Amino acid sequence: MKNLIISISLLFLIAFTGCRNSSTTETQNKQSVKGIIDNEVYSFSWTTDPSYCSPDSIVGTDCGGGDFYFTKNGNVVYSFDCLGNDTTTYDIGRYSFNGNNITCTFSRSYSFYGGSDYGDEGAKEATPNEGELVDIKHWSIQLLKINCTKYEYYFIMEKDKYVLEKLGSEKLDELRKIKSLQNL
Repeated sequence: MKNLIISISLLFLIAFTGCRNSSTTETQNKQSVKGIIDNEVYSFSWTTDPSYCSPDSIVGTDCGGGDFYFTKNGNVVYSFDCLGNDTTTYDIGRYSFNGNNITCTFSRSYSFYGGSDYGDEGAKEATPNEGELVDIKHWSIQLLKINCTKYEYYFIMEKDKYVLEKLGSEKLDELRKIKSLQNL
């Protein structure tokens, strides 16, 4: 009986210590990842590189990249760029962490006339503050951490692979000029 009590006590001690260390490590990982992406912009590009590290494998295209904007408030904004498209659209949502990976879930969209350049006579300026903020069908994307010199994350969408490169927070100012998006 005495051995049984000692064994149970040891199991509780090991379980409690293991949970406490696991929780601390998870909190530290979240804080270190969170500190990296708060108020940051990542540009993403289409790649053919299976290891996701070669800049020489970026596909040169007019419609194969865009940006992720991460705010300190836990919001994320996704923009897919296609040259020649006269509408600019930002999908807006929240991000969360799963270890070093980031899950982005989008629930709203903001679209506006992005301008055009059809020569001197037909050129029209963008109207970013005349857009519409609407609810959309929720969708998610997982950004997976990689160890590369130039790229920090990758994702796969519809069988295409993309890599993310940190740009810095200056580009976030573009979004802050849009009245409907200032509180992100």
